[in-house]
Amino acid sequence: MSIAEEVSPETLAQQAQHESGHAAASWAQGISFKRMLLSGPRGMPCVEPVPGNRVMVGQNWLIQCCGGIADQQRRGLRMRGSQIVKLILGGGDDEFVEVDDTETGEVVLRRLSRVPPVVNPEGDLHHLATILPRSFPDPARECIRIWRDSERFAEELRPAIDALAAALLARTELSYDEAAKIAATAMVGKPSPAVPEWARR
Repeated sequence: MSIAEEVSPETLAQQAQHESGHAAASWAQGISFKRMLLSGPRGMPCVEPVPGNRVMVGQNWLIQCCGGIADQQRRGLRMRGSQIVKLILGGGDDEFVEVDDTETGEVVLRRLSRVPPVVNPEGDLHHLATILPRSFPDPARECIRIWRDSERFAEELRPAIDALAAALLARTELSYDEAAKIAATAMVGKPSPAVPEWARR
């Protein structure tokens, strides 16, 4: 059975955008990866890292945040600061993380639980959720800053993210060289995205 037969077109579009957020953030920081896949080794979409590639902690946080953010931005969604804190650090009620429509400000999406897809040992935000509370005196404020900076970075990379997502949907797999060429072409004539200071250490 093909990927398209197993997953709805909208889900595929969300997955392609998510992985393209990771890939574009890697590319923009000069970090190569092996390939992008809509169906990876365990049947899940992924950006495969290059084994032994050294990535700084802040660089990794930026890459990981840009996945979910890229898909939220595609759908016109944005999280309030309180919900960013709940997503990354948890809170009194871990059952729901709310996401708002950017135009109306109304809640349009409730994720049933923050734990399985996000902060478990294989989730995108596991490292951030584990390290941040031990590294900063005010982790809630810091995680909002990191998320907002990542939103700005992803928005500046929008042409590359959209081009990568379209190519990944069409081909289901892209090597790093192919992805880098697509991203570079999409960003021609556009300013390089500003890497946040915390991602440079």
